[in-house]
Amino acid sequence: MRKVSREMDSNWALEIMRKAPYITVSFTRPDGTAYGVPLSLASNGDDIWYFHCAPEGDKLDAIAVNPEVCLSAVTKCQPTVGPKDGTFTLQYRSAIAFGKAEVVTDNEEKTLEVSITSKNTTEQAISGILTIKQVGGLTKTVTVTQAAGEVTYSYRIDPAGTTLSVPKDQITNPWEGSVGATFTGYRAKLIEGTKVSEEVLPFKIPSIGETKVIDNGGIAVSYWFTDYGSIANNYQASFSATSHMRKNAGIYFQAFSASWECQFNDGGTYQINTLLMLQLV
Repeated sequence: MRKVSREMDSNWALEIMRKAPYITVSFTRPDGTAYGVPLSLASNGDDIWYFHCAPEGDKLDAIAVNPEVCLSAVTKCQPTVGPKDGTFTLQYRSAIAFGKAEVVTDNEEKTLEVSITSKNTTEQAISGILTIKQVGGLTKTVTVTQAAGEVTYSYRIDPAGTTLSVPKDQITNPWEGSVGATFTGYRAKLIEGTKVSEEVLPFKIPSIGETKVIDNGGIAVSYWFTDYGSIANNYQASFSATSHMRKNAGIYFQAFSASWECQFNDGGTYQINTLLMLQLV
């Protein structure tokens, strides 16, 4: 693995594989081309994983020539936007396993009772019995148990900040501007990485009374709020304020921003940004 810091142990990887809604199994066809397909796998331990297929087809053709396979599992996929710079990324957990595939010919193993355990996207455990009838009249009884999903929370402020633009004829001059906004706090509930609900949640901004100065190459930009009421010390679901930005004299060709941390009443945090840009047209 190229980034050793992201490498996890086998127990962590197995937990990801058990939680994944499906696992992509990659084969090599007889002509050397790759063939990957998402499958529902079952396991009766850590080392052996089962899947079923038709009595003929790409999977069996590939296994007959090259039994080496790769398993890839992904859970908790959640798109996020960075609160500081607005960059998009995808948060997820993944695991990869390598091994050899072989056709099960032993009738006792074919009728083995297998337990499938995963997590669902509710807060309740779900279980049931699934009976699969196979070719030749054999059956496999599968106990399916889905544990209650893991609950996490994400936070946001709407709007995520304020933006002002320096007129193009004021690029080299001192300039000051202001804009009003009403901010509202939200907390989203996620189960196994899937958003299931969102609610308004009170927050406060302890540092809102500060004036922040960003200096880049001699161009200083100051940011501050006025008319913000008691949001510095008291939790509020929403508040209104006036955002001010001021630059000193000098050539100005890029955007500058400052951030204020918002603290929700359950301990969650988020940052609102004030951004000063250059008007190009």
